[in-house]
Amino acid sequence: MIKRFLVTIAALGLGLAAPVETVLAKQPTAKPAPGFTTQVLALPAAEMPGYPSFGREPLMAVRYTPASGERMHSAAIVFVDNGPGAHPLDPDSATRFAAERLAARGYTVLSLFTRTARSFVNMPFKAGALDVAAALDYLEAQGHEDLILAGQGLGTSLVAYYIANEKDAALDMPGAKRVKAAILLSPPADEPRQWGELSKDYDARIAQAQRLVAESKQAHTDPLYAAPMMSANQLVQTPAMFLDYWGPDADTRLSKWMPKIAVPVLIVAGGADKSVPAGRIEELKRLAPASTSVEVIAYPNGDKAFTGLRDQTSADIAKWLTQHKLDVKPDVTIQVLDATMGDGSRQAGTFYAPATGADPKKPVFVLQHGTAGDVLHSATQWLAWRLAEAGYAVLSPRTRMSGGRGLQVSTYAESAVDLGKWVDVLAAKGLNKVVLEGHSLGGMLVSNYAATGDPRVVGLIYMAPTRDSPTRAREGAGEERYAALVKRADDAVKSGEGAREVINFLSYPEMAKDNYKPGEGRKPVSGDTALAQHFLDFRGPNALIHTEVIRKIKVPALAFSATGDPLMTHPFIEDFASKYGGKFEVVWYEGTHGARESKDLVAKNILDWAKKYFPQ
Repeated sequence: MIKRFLVTIAALGLGLAAPVETVLAKQPTAKPAPGFTTQVLALPAAEMPGYPSFGREPLMAVRYTPASGERMHSAAIVFVDNGPGAHPLDPDSATRFAAERLAARGYTVLSLFTRTARSFVNMPFKAGALDVAAALDYLEAQGHEDLILAGQGLGTSLVAYYIANEKDAALDMPGAKRVKAAILLSPPADEPRQWGELSKDYDARIAQAQRLVAESKQAHTDPLYAAPMMSANQLVQTPAMFLDYWGPDADTRLSKWMPKIAVPVLIVAGGADKSVPAGRIEELKRLAPASTSVEVIAYPNGDKAFTGLRDQTSADIAKWLTQHKLDVKPDVTIQVLDATMGDGSRQAGTFYAPATGADPKKPVFVLQHGTAGDVLHSATQWLAWRLAEAGYAVLSPRTRMSGGRGLQVSTYAESAVDLGKWVDVLAAKGLNKVVLEGHSLGGMLVSNYAATGDPRVVGLIYMAPTRDSPTRAREGAGEERYAALVKRADDAVKSGEGAREVINFLSYPEMAKDNYKPGEGRKPVSGDTALAQHFLDFRGPNALIHTEVIRKIKVPALAFSATGDPLMTHPFIEDFASKYGGKFEVVWYEGTHGARESKDLVAKNILDWAKKYFPQ
């Protein structure tokens, strides 16, 4: 039976004067949790400046994943080992027992064998930060966007050091950080003289190391043989590394970095853990004012190995992560589908669905990329994941419009036929309620198809909807330049070269905030390329006018526009909304044309809109 109560940590030797929530578990030591798989990985390790030989050796790690398979879009955890001499497979280390149990709960966990632990003899402490970065790079490449750093013992210092000193920028989320939270288990004292046998003759050994380094007597190569430095471990280091890890100015001091941690922090410790001195937890909480949240879990009788408390510790960590919206997301299946286009060619698409399968009662979303998009990039990938996690089926299709970046190789009429073929594929799956979403030029494509009156289309979503293309081209290039482009394209078509002649032109939209600079003229926002026949179809004098097409559409629509998108203006969106034939809602957000800075917000607004118009 688990009892929860409030207890004064000072009475337990942990030094907190204020009550905190504590979990006391009365159960025997549990066996390793079932439901996970284990894999040993060799990751590329970044070279440490001044230590080239260690850059050639891979970083070893143990990956724990749910037995049902890795949920790549869910949060993932990097566990950092307990510092010099520690090993990630130690049964008494959280890098093993917590990793196994959290993986069984659905998390992907990567337990590192850092150079801080393995090569401490002549590798500086901060080399571990490069190892942490390599682990985060790997998980981000797997699709994990929300990453958590966890460390035990001296590993807590490496976690804090990384968060405080590294930029940690997300690859596909401009301005966002990858590390969303930190977990510190058994954080030790800053002062090495408090660490068991290391306290013996500490000042004398520091002086000896400083003397050897100052004299440059092979300070980086000759080991400094000393008494046991931590617990029963025999640690042998060069004088320089001895100072780097244990000296008075060492970066291993956790308190040095706590003030710079801005993410939520969970501190977990046991009352019987001698490595956590009285007052330590109170001190760490006080030193982390920049953090959005610092929470503490203390186990009155817990030791450093969390003996008898490993199930409870893992459960409490998972609960805390859930409270910070870092829980395990629902599983998603991805299937590659093929469809025959109007010209008989075959195109592929990615079909996302909840693990329970597509629900025919709910609308299915079709995400149409724009000129520079693809089904494996942009919203057709990150938005598909999020909608499928929320219980909706999603199709990201390729059509004859798909191809090289910026090159239009199809017509409006052909794209409408191709979208219809994909809607037929969905109908064959029993999915007859379709919401079409189009990004940028994709918005024009879905409008054109919806205007055909297909009753299976029940809604539209526009992400950065395209202006009337002929108008944009004429205003952007200027009347004289536009007329010359049209004549060149028309001559190519008449001579039979319409599918070979390439039209290159720059766009100069007036709405770009920084488009006009004194003495510099207009600033081009983008370059466009099209075959002559397609240039006429999309931007010629007789091309379709988007704001005329949408008058025919009666189904509800939702539009997204960004304040930092040079192709969007409030007057244009207001004009677009006024001409739409059905109910129309607009959401403005801070960001750019691709909405990558606002992924969760975009998904939430779409889900709210879908529940409003298509309630279950």
